[in-house]
Amino acid sequence: MAMKLSDIYEHPAPPSNEEKRLIYNYIILPLVLKIVKHNKCELYKKARSLRSVFVRAADLIIAKIDADLTEPRQAMLNHNFVINELGSTHNSLDYRITCRGYEERLTFSREYLLREINIRISAYTAEIFMKK
Repeated sequence: MAMKLSDIYEHPAPPSNEEKRLIYNYIILPLVLKIVKHNKCELYKKARSLRSVFVRAADLIIAKIDADLTEPRQAMLNHNFVINELGSTHNSLDYRITCRGYEERLTFSREYLLREINIRISAYTAEIFMKK
């Protein structure tokens, strides 16, 4: 019979602030990536004179998001974090986070996720068009 993690760790410690940042990135960045890819596909459908510029910008953002996802993905493997999507409703997404015997349930509201996705896309876009 397998032992529970709670039997191994007497007092499981919650994730540190750095680990929480990685967890949030692990959850949110794939959503951002999905939106950017969807928007890129929509750009292909529309015949506009600047379409190639927007598609190229989307490609740069996608590449940057992929690079930014490397750290959270590696951290989840190295620290044996398990993140499961429990489900979603019209208003929220629920996740269960397990690390070092500590379990926590995270619920993200639709409004929070939309705001966070917009902030991150804006930051990636600004990064592309910043003067160096």
